[in-house]
Amino acid sequence: MIILFFGLMFMLVDHPMSGIICVIMIILYYFMFMFLNSGAIWFGLVMLLVVLSGVMVLFTYMASLTPNEKFEVRMFWSGAIVFLMICLYLSDVSILGGEDTSLMSIKLWDLDIDVFMMFMLLVLLMVMLLVIEVVGKFLGPLRVD
Repeated sequence: MIILFFGLMFMLVDHPMSGIICVIMIILYYFMFMFLNSGAIWFGLVMLLVVLSGVMVLFTYMASLTPNEKFEVRMFWSGAIVFLMICLYLSDVSILGGEDTSLMSIKLWDLDIDVFMMFMLLVLLMVMLLVIEVVGKFLGPLRVD
């Protein structure tokens, strides 16, 4: 339910920074879901760091494209998030949806899907390292003068 809400919110925002905030919230929720589901924090933490570094590249790119556009927090979205949190607090459903997810986590890292997931993680890691190497302090959209 939360992922659906943040996905809908991501499609309806009109400012790039709002979209990046929605993506960060989805990533943090996914990290928390993986931690609660597997009990191990390391894999989720590595995925969190790799994906957030990609989001920071997007943030830097968007900041260079719209430097003078004012970012305002809309009252509707603040109220929607507060309403969602109150509904989650008052509901009897756990944060994982009240489902037994032990089989789902085993299927997530099945042999067929595992190769694809590791490939995607390696691609994200390589892109992050490439961006760090290519962009220096004195080059790129946010230069230090």
